Amino acid sequence: MILSTVVLVLGYTFLPVGKRKIANQLPGAVFAVLACGVLSFGFRIYVDNYSSYSSLYGSIATVALFLYWMYLLGHVLIMGGFINWFLEERREKASGE
Repeated sequence: MILSTVVLVLGYTFLPVGKRKIANQLPGAVFAVLACGVLSFGFRIYVDNYSSYSSLYGSIATVALFLYWMYLLGHVLIMGGFINWFLEERREKASGE
């Protein structure tokens, strides 16, 4: 989890274009790592216990669930970036007033 947080902090710091403070990118990265863990754990429970996709649709449903999981992970990463942006805007308004 620490390595994932470091990678996300660096990604949020240097991507897209520009450089931001590393400390300001930490809240979104921590949120994204924790949310990805919770999301992955929830999907694991669902696939192991509650889904009957394998008996009905086979491997096609597995691919569809994997793509949906990746879609949700993408949204979590974007939400982490949005959290960083929102907090940065609040800091700028507080320092500008």
